[in-house]
Amino acid sequence: MKRGLVLSLTALALVVGNAAVNAADIDLSLNLRYTNPSTPAAGGNFYLLAKTNTAGTSTGVAGLSVYLSGINAAGIEFGNATAEGAGNAAYPVVAAAGLGGNVNNGGLPLVTTAAGISNIVYGQDLVTKLLTIGEGTGTPGNLTVDPLRNAAWANSTLLLSGTFGATRPAFAASGANSTDGNVYDAGGVAIDATVSTVVRGDSLKTLALEPNGGGLLFGDLNRNGTVGFTTDINPALGQIGQGSGKTWDQGDFNGNGSVGFTTDINPALANIGVPAPPAPISAVPEPAAVGMIMVGMGAVAALRRRK
Repeated sequence: MKRGLVLSLTALALVVGNAAVNAADIDLSLNLRYTNPSTPAAGGNFYLLAKTNTAGTSTGVAGLSVYLSGINAAGIEFGNATAEGAGNAAYPVVAAAGLGGNVNNGGLPLVTTAAGISNIVYGQDLVTKLLTIGEGTGTPGNLTVDPLRNAAWANSTLLLSGTFGATRPAFAASGANSTDGNVYDAGGVAIDATVSTVVRGDSLKTLALEPNGGGLLFGDLNRNGTVGFTTDINPALGQIGQGSGKTWDQGDFNGNGSVGFTTDINPALANIGVPAPPAPISAVPEPAAVGMIMVGMGAVAALRRRK
């Protein structure tokens, strides 16, 4: 990473700190998709979803500085290069170029890590290109349906994705710094925003890892909230005796690597018709840190062009 770019971002943080405070809101949801929901220690993929709550007062997210613990700093990208899941539980392909992130060369986020906490920076160039990130239907990165079954998160933007390991990811603070952001108004001027955050996942309901009792029922292969014979049990039956290396999405509901009638199918059958767990909760407001970075993304772009 070029030292000049880092110093410029630091200077911009000081400038934006004098902007109007609490003029707009950004809601962030860190969605966790476990490789095997019955074995959280196996890790999985994370997806950062963003939406604004500023109808009539802004036209999108201008920038975010997000602090996360428990994630793999390598491989973080704008959007989602490979589709994950299917149906209402899907995270579709969202092209990096469509999200307008231009902080680092190659369209990748600027990521720094210290003491296990990663700071991921997203920002738009407010001088040459404005995208209505987070503003709902028809805007870049829009997820029409929330993969974690909470209607409040429908039409949010899939902004970032990456992987995590045995430790459950969380929003974190690094010294005096915590997750913060800006929106921009109709004139393209950045406005400091309050930011709310929540971590939502699809671990097994009985593990009690999800807020307000959410999670997946044992046997919910397609992760849609309920267990059905045609949609969940039948695909799993076809994997019995087919060797090791199986995952939840193939019917390995107990996490032992293979699919068996006694260990997977029979307990799953007992959940047919069982009411779905509550949908994962929405974001909980948290105080935003002092304003951050993106008022001068045009200056950053100009700096890069001079390098």
